[in-house]
Amino acid sequence: MKEVFENGVHHITNENYHYSLGLSRSALWTFKRSPALYWHEYINPDYVKPQQTPALLLGSMVHSLALEPHTFPEQYTVARQDTLKKDIEAANPDLKKKDIDLLWEAEKDSRELFKIQNSHKTIVTHDLIHQAGAMSSRLHKNDTFMALLDGAKIEQSIYFTHERTGLQVKVRPDIWNNDIVGDLKTTDSAAPRDFQSSAYKYGYYLQAGMMHEALRSLGIKMEKFVLPCVEKKEPHLEALYILDQAAIDYGINLFNKLMDDYSICLMKDEWPGYGIQSLALPNYAQYEE
Repeated sequence: MKEVFENGVHHITNENYHYSLGLSRSALWTFKRSPALYWHEYINPDYVKPQQTPALLLGSMVHSLALEPHTFPEQYTVARQDTLKKDIEAANPDLKKKDIDLLWEAEKDSRELFKIQNSHKTIVTHDLIHQAGAMSSRLHKNDTFMALLDGAKIEQSIYFTHERTGLQVKVRPDIWNNDIVGDLKTTDSAAPRDFQSSAYKYGYYLQAGMMHEALRSLGIKMEKFVLPCVEKKEPHLEALYILDQAAIDYGINLFNKLMDDYSICLMKDEWPGYGIQSLALPNYAQYEE
């Protein structure tokens, strides 16, 4: 049974947020792709949620280190097996591989105990922690990013009712500083054209529209929606993108349309797939000849 939160601002954990009622941006973006896919992932009682991908794990670690570094040790720890074998090899440089393997096997109980003691944490590799640390450090050297963080509320959850459908919606802004909302992104490329494509592909404009409406439900006019982003590969270049009004209006309109379409599917209990569509040549194909 999912938990129900009243409309308003709630300081709850990420887990409480995800396992509460209310339509999130991720849910609506899945619905946009296909109502049938939404049904499968959000309604189907037999759906098994896949394990977290390395990309999502890296993003979560960067969020923790960049926004709330004091919470990082409570959430993550380095895998013992990631360091133990290297330590054995370093301490015994003259041993043959088979002897090192025997010592490694002898530490099996120790490794299992480590897993039990840290069962409440996500166990990650040294390399991943180093990457996440380098990315967050790059952000912390950006004066504009640090000014955005100054005095901001971090990852607070806002619940509100969509006026036209009467359905509850939820958002969880990474950074909320008065009338400015920021959402941190990790990306393969923070270059303008590449990131613009990512923003469209992954629903960042929809996210901006939902944030605008969430603040409006609290009597606040959102003045700016900012997307700080940092690249995954060295030297981890960063950028901050401020959405213009046309982009925010596009997000608001898309949000309202998806909510209208969703309410119809919900009322009829019909969740169609891709259906029958005409398939034309992509625009670039006409230039190949």
